[in-house]
Amino acid sequence: MSCTCYCTTFGVIVVTFYAILIYISESTRLSGTFQIRSSFDGNADVFEEVTGVYRIYAENKLAGAYANGYTTASNRLWQMEYLRRLAQGRLSEIFGQSTVPIDEGFRILGFTSVCEEELEYLEDYNKEFFDAYFQGVNDYAHTHSSPLQFHFFGINYENYTIVDSCTLTKLMGFMLSGNWGDEVVRDYLSAITQDEELVQGLYSYSDSQFDEFSTTILNEQELIDIGLNTSEKLPQVENLLKGNITNYVDEVVSEMIEEIESVKFDGSNAWVISGEHTETGMPIISNDPHLGNSLPSIWYYSHIEYPDGTFISGATVPGLPFFAIFTTEKIAFTITAIAADSSDVYKEKIKKNKYEYEGKLYPLNVRKEIIKVKNSNSIVLKVKSTRHGPLLNPKSIEALNNVAKGAPIKMPKGDYSYKWGGIIPQDNQAFKTLSIINDVKSAKELLNIIKQSNGVNTNIVFCDNLGEYGNIGFAPYGSYPKRTNDAGHRISRGWINENEWDEYIPGDEKPYLFNPKKGYIVMANNPISNANTKSQISTHSLGTARAYRITELIEDLIKTKSGSIGYKDMINILSDVKDPYAEQKKQYFINITRQYMKKNNIENQGKEEIMDMLDKWDGTYKMDMKEPVYFTLWEFFFRSTFMTEQFKNNEETKAKMFSNGYFEGNFVQLFRNISSNPDHFAKYCRKYGVIDSENCPHLLYLSLNNTIKYTRAFHNNNTVWGDVHTMRYPNIPFTKSILKWFFDREVRASGSSNTVSVAGIKFGKFEGKNNENIWSLLFSPKKEFPSAHSGNLKFISLMNGTVYYSLDTGVSESLFSGLYFNMNPRHMMNKLFRADFPREEDFLPMDMDPMIRFEIRKTDANVPTEDL
Repeated sequence: MSCTCYCTTFGVIVVTFYAILIYISESTRLSGTFQIRSSFDGNADVFEEVTGVYRIYAENKLAGAYANGYTTASNRLWQMEYLRRLAQGRLSEIFGQSTVPIDEGFRILGFTSVCEEELEYLEDYNKEFFDAYFQGVNDYAHTHSSPLQFHFFGINYENYTIVDSCTLTKLMGFMLSGNWGDEVVRDYLSAITQDEELVQGLYSYSDSQFDEFSTTILNEQELIDIGLNTSEKLPQVENLLKGNITNYVDEVVSEMIEEIESVKFDGSNAWVISGEHTETGMPIISNDPHLGNSLPSIWYYSHIEYPDGTFISGATVPGLPFFAIFTTEKIAFTITAIAADSSDVYKEKIKKNKYEYEGKLYPLNVRKEIIKVKNSNSIVLKVKSTRHGPLLNPKSIEALNNVAKGAPIKMPKGDYSYKWGGIIPQDNQAFKTLSIINDVKSAKELLNIIKQSNGVNTNIVFCDNLGEYGNIGFAPYGSYPKRTNDAGHRISRGWINENEWDEYIPGDEKPYLFNPKKGYIVMANNPISNANTKSQISTHSLGTARAYRITELIEDLIKTKSGSIGYKDMINILSDVKDPYAEQKKQYFINITRQYMKKNNIENQGKEEIMDMLDKWDGTYKMDMKEPVYFTLWEFFFRSTFMTEQFKNNEETKAKMFSNGYFEGNFVQLFRNISSNPDHFAKYCRKYGVIDSENCPHLLYLSLNNTIKYTRAFHNNNTVWGDVHTMRYPNIPFTKSILKWFFDREVRASGSSNTVSVAGIKFGKFEGKNNENIWSLLFSPKKEFPSAHSGNLKFISLMNGTVYYSLDTGVSESLFSGLYFNMNPRHMMNKLFRADFPREEDFLPMDMDPMIRFEIRKTDANVPTEDL
């Protein structure tokens, strides 16, 4: 066949494909008036803002819920379908064999059966409200063309239910429960090195090492004020510091498989400033949640208003009837992940169908799960559980790591169980509590609800506009294990009473803040308090550079602008790209390397120019700066060659392990240790590929030399950070196919993993150029440091009826809707969109016709259902 025929055929395919996409995109748009029969009365008018975000004007809450479900489905029906299938272990029904391990992982966790049981406990959870939302979702699905993916994979739509929605809360909670992978990594490092000092340096569980960066949400005095301070040396803390599981590690060192890792944990920022310091006299609150990038965004944004002037404006995960981040006319509610030890891994002794505990054998609980597989036979999965939880399947753990960043990618040999409150029905009623929160009218009421909450673990910062300056507050949401002796920071021995959960920390023992004297609250995945507390929720975790930097910026604002802090100041904080860790790390790099060169009389050879440039650099990662390019490459080459001998058979494992969030925080401490005790750490730096390295200073020198060689080969003097650092947005499932060129997006980006405006760098995913790859050599399509996570939603409420917001993509999943990636350019520049309540005529004309109108009337009980 001639080239002309090939080209013509390909052209026809492309044109046809585009025509189908355009048709489907157009057919999903909303318009017209709908007469709807339901269990409630009410009208709702829907308008579209310039962003594509819907403003819903509803006569009552049920009409608002219906319209919100309907419009959400119009923009995100495929995403809702994908997420519920992911949470329920049903991807293989549409994707086939490739997703069986993921399905097995989620079937082992059993979110669906847990939700079905959990919902039996719920009373007074506003069932009518939820039913209205789901009816809206389902009515849309049954009256409009399905998204492209439904046609592509031959999916028949199944009505959305409250169980589906509940499983999404489990999924989100599981994705944010990240410490269990770190438990495995700590044991692995101890096993291969037998060096607790190194483990403390790489995977510390004590924030005492980071005095200047250990920014806690509550300071020592605030802990005393609420009566949760203690001077006792609690066994949990003592065990953290002395690594009390060392004997266990010795027992199983021969059993450890080669690959165990934990991938970087994504985080979030939130802060609130008291009205005493703002120009409006009311609190200003900001939220910047960080999850994995995707197209469309994991977040969906909308507004609902009512005739009495009340409103709610905010974001949620499509498929959840309630808002997860929002502001009303009275309160605002923001979330971040909490670095809490809320889950544990136990090594079990299994004998046939029984497990051992305290010298006795107990029968394993067994349940069957049927996994349907497209174009193949169904799989019968037997899920076995001990008193601690389900036994883990190694393949499913590897698969779960792809969607839940805290999961270990491999497990050591043997039988291991997993305990997490999210899969214990009576322990997790987040679905009920979260639905109540949307209707709360004061910060005080909200505090009481959060303190008594159980279920999914998150940190909450909130405020209201009541009183002279309003009120601001913080509290941890969810269930937190109360341990007596152990801290749960390593793999536990399940056959003895070593790390059992006594109970959950009761509400009156949960730390909180309400109108603190300092006038602000900052949470950025930092510990709640230091270790001097009766409530050991997050004291095992480290401070973060983001929390340190936000606190620094807010304290400077209060010192210089108290009484006039406003929206632009919040934007400046959101936009900040200074990395305090990098500022300190680069100085260790420079000082240690210079000392080594001086000691060994090594000539400059271009190294001093780079070090002089970095000497003046303050750790800022702006898109147009050269310094971040050189420092990040220098750091990469060191990371990739550090501990070469210890990981000589699994370099990929090491690279991914050293991209973990704990390693990021401890990297500064590692170089402090190297500076003070180079001989102790020399054995971890003695090999550099085929070149012998004497010690860590020598390895740093070689890494700088490699940086110079690399930049001379592939870059020029004009190369800046935005040339090597991009933000990627994959579209599931098309990102794994040639169609990624239509659906995926990639843009240049400022920031780093540790900047407030986060743009995570995965050192284990380095995509360097090389002379052997002709495509790379000629076209250089790859960027060395692509980012996989960022601030997906940016949200600021002034608590006076004005809210600012932005998504990292757009509201629609439809490629040709015009709303697929429309918010990204402004989002990347931190130019947020404004919405005012009640609407202002110059913002949204009062005489503007609604896009769609719902006229909802109660179903006549005497009319047969099939006639409606």
